[in-house]
Amino acid sequence: MKQATVQIEYDADQKTTRKEVKNKRTGRKEYKQVPVKDPKCWRVITSKNSRVWMPGQMLTKSQVDAMIASKHTDVEIGLPGQYRVNSRGY
Repeated sequence: MKQATVQIEYDADQKTTRKEVKNKRTGRKEYKQVPVKDPKCWRVITSKNSRVWMPGQMLTKSQVDAMIASKHTDVEIGLPGQYRVNSRGY
């Protein structure tokens, strides 16, 4: 069996989310940035010889650590936006 090769990159935008909060003084709704408890900041860009990891899949830090520790998977970590085709997305 061939060893699986997976390319991943980090996306820091997934660490926070916008939450709608009501202002107590004015009564208007405002949006605030709230940190996510277990963010999925790692995105799979390409995968070869793997049925487990799919392109576009978002991963947590523990999933990435398990993937790196696995002897059946070769992981390539790219810079943010390195494998991105254009600035609008994947």
